[in-house]
Amino acid sequence: MNARADTFVKDEAEKILRHPGISPSEAAEMLYRKLIEDGDATITI
Repeated sequence: MNARADTFVKDEAEKILRHPGISPSEAAEMLYRKLIEDGDATITI
């Protein structure tokens, strides 16, 4: 999978992921698995 993100968004997200030791690839897989589990892409904020 190749993905592009705004540089600011990418950098800020990677700072957050770094603390628990999650790589961007692991985060992407977590997102994909959650999409499959939920069966939709609705994000509640």
